[in-house]
Amino acid sequence: MAPLYNARTLQDIRVLAKQHGLDKIHVVQDLARADLESPASKWNIRHLIAYRLLVRPESKFLPVFDALHRDDCPVCHDDGQDARPRRQEVDGGRVKSLLDGAPKDLCQQTEGALLRLPEGFFWAALASAARREAVEPVRQHPQRERITMQRQGYLHSAVAIPGSSSPVLSSSSEFSNETGEVSEDEHEARRGKPEEITVHLVISFLQVALGLCLVQHPPGSAIKTEVRPRVGRLRSVVDISRHAVAAEDDGGIYRMRRGAAGKGWEMDHPYLAGIEAKRAFNRLDFDGRMTSYIPVISNENLAQYLGEAIIMYKANYDFLANGLPSSVFLIAATNTFIRFLHFTFGRDYLEYLDAEGVDEQKALAQEPEKDTYISMYSTKWLNLQSRDARQDALCHVMALVACYAESDDGSSYQGSEMDVGDDEPND
Repeated sequence: MAPLYNARTLQDIRVLAKQHGLDKIHVVQDLARADLESPASKWNIRHLIAYRLLVRPESKFLPVFDALHRDDCPVCHDDGQDARPRRQEVDGGRVKSLLDGAPKDLCQQTEGALLRLPEGFFWAALASAARREAVEPVRQHPQRERITMQRQGYLHSAVAIPGSSSPVLSSSSEFSNETGEVSEDEHEARRGKPEEITVHLVISFLQVALGLCLVQHPPGSAIKTEVRPRVGRLRSVVDISRHAVAAEDDGGIYRMRRGAAGKGWEMDHPYLAGIEAKRAFNRLDFDGRMTSYIPVISNENLAQYLGEAIIMYKANYDFLANGLPSSVFLIAATNTFIRFLHFTFGRDYLEYLDAEGVDEQKALAQEPEKDTYISMYSTKWLNLQSRDARQDALCHVMALVACYAESDDGSSYQGSEMDVGDDEPND
């Protein structure tokens, strides 16, 4: 099986290209016409190589937000013991309700009972994504042997449940509301759920975070802008190497500005972050050290995230340049899991995309002084069934809003971009 894409340096990209039999692909214009014109939803390993993606190690918190989170997070420092003024204010009761208010036996509750709880629309959306429901049996592929993973103290459900023949019909337990651990059987049982359920869950979480937990309009303050979840999808088409390429997100986070009297609200910034949802993980790997299953991103899904980020970057460069320069944030989501992705674009990357000929593009890529690659920073997968994961996700949303918040002089917080740029790629 060909290795997963995990290039940390430019040399790694060439090694991976060789391992996948793609030695002739060096730049975007080396791609076949079909690949050049395919929408982001159809991108694959060839695009990862041609568009020069470098994958940075996962971290608990995105490096660009790390200093802001450590020093000024309203969620982590809202204990009443620190009287320093903060960039943001939160409703402590709402935060506690989101983090500690998970109903017992979430998946067994009726929707009506969940909706009557504080933040009930979120708990109902979480239950819908988490509970097992009747789905079509998973197709069996004889050529792919299912290997039973053994570890001390663990009994595979196929053995534990007499007569079990399909992982869809059996499971040792539901996910834990406290730890968010994933089992192989539960993963299989959720494969049949459509992406719309995941998108609804993410939007519901963002509505709680932005509309209830974050105090965007303190009493007495002027109401100028508001950051909201964007339910509507946005489609963009850009020109790359003289070919039209399209992408459509699954919603996102955007900023609205209050217009003059009688004009209502107007779109101010459509792309603080995009949402990209997938139906199910392609694979789970067992981590013997952590004694748990770890979701794995396929090369195809990674390429689709990259395509979404590149097209968002190129189509909305003027908007994005007013926030964090050369950055795109995506919230990747699969079932009850979310993950925050931060793509940073080299200072010469736009010139690389706009190069008219293959020779010009290769010259730019080979020029040592030119910065023509993309770095992707990411968190680990956060299961919203876990209290700690909900807190990490809430902290990320707060930091994202703070980074794009306008100060009195009209400028924006620029993050700690220099803090994440000390691992330059090597040819």
